[in-house]
Amino acid sequence: MEPIAAMLQQTGQHAARQRAVLVGRTRNATRTFATETRGVGHDLLSFVRSEAKRWQRYVQKRADQAAEAALGSLAPRSLEKQLLRRVDSTLRSLDARVRGRLSALDKSHAPKTARRGKSPRKLPRKAARANGVMTLAG
Repeated sequence: MEPIAAMLQQTGQHAARQRAVLVGRTRNATRTFATETRGVGHDLLSFVRSEAKRWQRYVQKRADQAAEAALGSLAPRSLEKQLLRRVDSTLRSLDARVRGRLSALDKSHAPKTARRGKSPRKLPRKAARANGVMTLAG
């Protein structure tokens, strides 16, 4: 059997060798990890930059389109066109009312000879109410 001192010395030598191996492997692993992490960091940074540029172009394009649309609708020709369309719509509406009123007046002032012999003359709506007679006139 070996003395205890020799066993302790051998264990110390084994521990020193093992420590050197573990430190070396740990150092290598740390370098590899740092290198990989740095590479991933660069990749992430380039991705974020490219996406930021892409979004910036998108926002700029949308802003340009919105500004173009806004300026286009405020252009003198566009404003004049909108105004003329509204005036045209109003005039068409008034024209339809005038034609309807003229038609109603033409019907109500038909010659009296044409009315004789046909149905008795209907009272105007106000007169019909005053006399207590109900008529349905359009």
